[in-house]
Amino acid sequence: MKARRRRWWVLLLRPVFPPTPSIVVSWFWEGYLALFEKSPDAMLEEEKAGSLNTIFSGNDFKSIKSFCSEKGFTGFLKCLLDASEDQDADIYTRLDLERRVQLYGEKGFVESPIGEVKKKGLSLQIMKVDRYQNISSLELGTLGDQITPYADTRAALLFLLGILSSFSTRVGMDHYFVLFTPSAYAYVEQNPTQHLGIKNSFIGELKKAMDEIGGWMDEYVYLRIIFNSELVNDVKNKLGSLKVSSIGFRILRITKEGQTHKVYMDSPLEINLRSKLYENDTLVEEVCESLRSLSCYLSRFMRRNDSKGEGYHAYNAVKKLYMYAETQNPVFWSEYNREISAIRDIVSRDEKILRACKYEFPRLIHVVKEKKVKKHVNC
Repeated sequence: MKARRRRWWVLLLRPVFPPTPSIVVSWFWEGYLALFEKSPDAMLEEEKAGSLNTIFSGNDFKSIKSFCSEKGFTGFLKCLLDASEDQDADIYTRLDLERRVQLYGEKGFVESPIGEVKKKGLSLQIMKVDRYQNISSLELGTLGDQITPYADTRAALLFLLGILSSFSTRVGMDHYFVLFTPSAYAYVEQNPTQHLGIKNSFIGELKKAMDEIGGWMDEYVYLRIIFNSELVNDVKNKLGSLKVSSIGFRILRITKEGQTHKVYMDSPLEINLRSKLYENDTLVEEVCESLRSLSCYLSRFMRRNDSKGEGYHAYNAVKKLYMYAETQNPVFWSEYNREISAIRDIVSRDEKILRACKYEFPRLIHVVKEKKVKKHVNC
């Protein structure tokens, strides 16, 4: 290792193809950006890596076995890392429509005869995920075609590091990821540390929100993130130094079904600091605390255990608050508080429900004025 490369991993692997809406292409870029923050070894030590063993399917193990004795996600990544060595590499891509293959790797690999590529390359089912969303298929004119991907060692490593760095949580065979939007990669590359810090916070908050209610509800996760006062404050500090007012992500839910991976959700989520929602820090804190206090009752609805209808009111409350966030119409704010009052009335007469939620009453959101001293609540 040369002394001038104090952080050698930053320069190790880089995609030379531009970002597109393709999930596969985005994962290559996610891996590239992640290496500005951590070495591959550091990423492999993250606890969440163990939750990605389910990302491989039976067909993958044939390809993995020919290359490595390890079957798990972390073990396979270690094999790829060992084989990649400490060498810089630009990652190219080439589509061969005649032979129905998509190649990812160093220039020598993607220019090799297809027969040689099939012998040396790795082909993973997760690399076919765009087939079930049809974004890249429409762009390339391959809609309905079976395109088989092949990657060399370094491309496979970069791709899987992208999956790891964007992974948030798993529920059964549903895998949740947070990626930058395709248009964001150009400016994120210029200031990766600040943007990666924000993305990592998003990843953590998404998992936390899902843990709170025991599953996925679009509106609740969305609200818990955009009204998370600590996260919003972090975004203000980091984006403010860059003179940027918004940051956007895409949230993916990819489900493993048999030998395939299907995209069941690909939703945008943006924090726009110019929004009127952020003109009053105290309001953000109030909403943050109210949502947190509501999570147990919403969880009861998600688990179909709301014996007195308290969970249904919680569900309706979240819907109303989402409408307020989208329109800033105070009518929805009032309707939210009306649903909260209904829950409070129910649980005040049923100690069993209140005990199940650790004696926490759901909090109303009060109309408040901006405080002179700002206190950011860690939700």
